[in-house]
Amino acid sequence: MPYFFLFLSTLILGSIMSISSNHWIFMWMGLEINLLSFIPLVFSSSSNQESEASVKYFLVQATGSSLLLLGSLSYYFNTNLLISSSTFFIILSVGLMMKMGVAPFHFWLPQVMSSISWFSCMCLATWQKVAPLLIINKLYMMEQNKMIMSISLLSVIMGGIGGLNQTQLRPLLAYSSISHLGWMLMGAFLSTPMMIMYFLIYSITTLSIMWILMKMQKSNNSVASLNSNSLPLLTLLMILFLSLGGLPPLLGFLPKWGMIQIMSFHNMLLMGILMLSFSLLNLFYYMNIFFNLMLTSAPLIIYKEKQNIFMISITIISTLSICIFPFIMIYAMILLHKPQSYWNFMFYSWNLIRSSSNLHKTINSSSISSTWSPSSKSPVM
Repeated sequence: MPYFFLFLSTLILGSIMSISSNHWIFMWMGLEINLLSFIPLVFSSSSNQESEASVKYFLVQATGSSLLLLGSLSYYFNTNLLISSSTFFIILSVGLMMKMGVAPFHFWLPQVMSSISWFSCMCLATWQKVAPLLIINKLYMMEQNKMIMSISLLSVIMGGIGGLNQTQLRPLLAYSSISHLGWMLMGAFLSTPMMIMYFLIYSITTLSIMWILMKMQKSNNSVASLNSNSLPLLTLLMILFLSLGGLPPLLGFLPKWGMIQIMSFHNMLLMGILMLSFSLLNLFYYMNIFFNLMLTSAPLIIYKEKQNIFMISITIISTLSICIFPFIMIYAMILLHKPQSYWNFMFYSWNLIRSSSNLHKTINSSSISSTWSPSSKSPVM
């Protein structure tokens, strides 16, 4: 595709414009630039399936953009309207959630992802969520909104139930994305750093899985087609799937654990237990894939292409971080629960240590200079 890098750069530019804007019109413009740049990437091979997927994606995104524009303009010109301000935020939230594919506005996402290429799936599952998610974070930051809480729980439920009977890879990853969006949406108004950390870990794991499947040239969507690949890649792929499902002590469990800690801090432990319980459905169908593939007796092919070195490197990096990340997470959780007096004591202690060190250096330097001064030399006989 000759204009691939042009559309990719404008895709990134549109999201950055939406994130960095403080006005609703510019946020809407950035999302529209992002939309118009992503459709040519979806329609890269000009197949009938991609044409259908691009039309579905355009209609859904256009509807979400219309709701976003309606809510922002109505909020701006609300002097002659008998509507409360909360209604505007509901309209804005529905438009943004429709763009992301959050339940109950998620029915288009598995259908679109099942008909597009792996690269388009990588963009749709990760980068296309960034701008709407951060805009929702600006709307509801540190505000316990019951609508967002209900939609977060519903997304986790629908993402778990929808993937149970799936035998296709792309729709399976789409329902997994819906479930993880519920957790990220909960973090959008509870803890922005935890939401960003959750999104980064989810993106690393999902991109690694899709990159391996793309390099394996899996045009076949069926899960059963995975059993004809090399054993090392298959093992790494299954580790990534289990990490995406949230199996401890893999990397995918750690952001869920952090979210449970924050939800319990905000007296939302019951909501956290419900979300964690329905997240076990994701882990169930990933372990079902794992056991089905490990127990099959299909012949394994050992690949020797140079491009597999890069795939293995990405996967190893994304899985080996489980050795370091738990200690960082535990240390961060300990620090989050420290009172302000602890930080005052640490600040004064650190200043005292620095002052003592500087005083010691000053005394040493003065003693050295006095030792080597000409006046200290013995007189010549």
